[in-house]
Amino acid sequence: MFRVVLLVPYLTSVAIVGLLWRNILDPELGVLNRVLMAAGLPTQQWLNTAPLLTIAAVTLWQSVGYTMVLFLAGLQGIPETYHEAAKIDGADAWRRFWRITLPLLAPTTLFVSVMAVISGLQAFGQAYIITGGGPGDATDLSVFHIFNVAFRTRDFGYSSAQSVLLLIVIVAFTVIQLRAGRRGEVTY
Repeated sequence: MFRVVLLVPYLTSVAIVGLLWRNILDPELGVLNRVLMAAGLPTQQWLNTAPLLTIAAVTLWQSVGYTMVLFLAGLQGIPETYHEAAKIDGADAWRRFWRITLPLLAPTTLFVSVMAVISGLQAFGQAYIITGGGPGDATDLSVFHIFNVAFRTRDFGYSSAQSVLLLIVIVAFTVIQLRAGRRGEVTY
């Protein structure tokens, strides 16, 4: 049941999640402010005071199930014989975690971090649906900006150039992360 509850947000469309959270965070009719009022606390302007943090929190909420599934698969891929041998050698749980589990999860951690950076650099849906890029341009993320240049100012050449630049940045970050991951690779 716990896995299903964590995985459902990831399986839900970005549009549905965006609309859901826009309604939850609405300053006048939102469920979250109603709960605060019922508790005697002041209501908040969630999308005006910290819009980028709010978008990041919603995106994190949506993607935590995917990350959980990946780390669960990584944990299940660690042979139990390593832990049994360390137990026989007298290693406590803390030492087994730091010396066996964490190093063997390095490939999974590298994959998750690379995918998180790529996903973060390509973020669009949450900002577009929840805040529309606002207030002002507080959530005018890179892909959202490219979208605005292409479809609001109709400057398709400039937006194409920005897209290529974004691709170069994504490839550069990915290469840097993969090289850093290989340097920390443990051989057995």
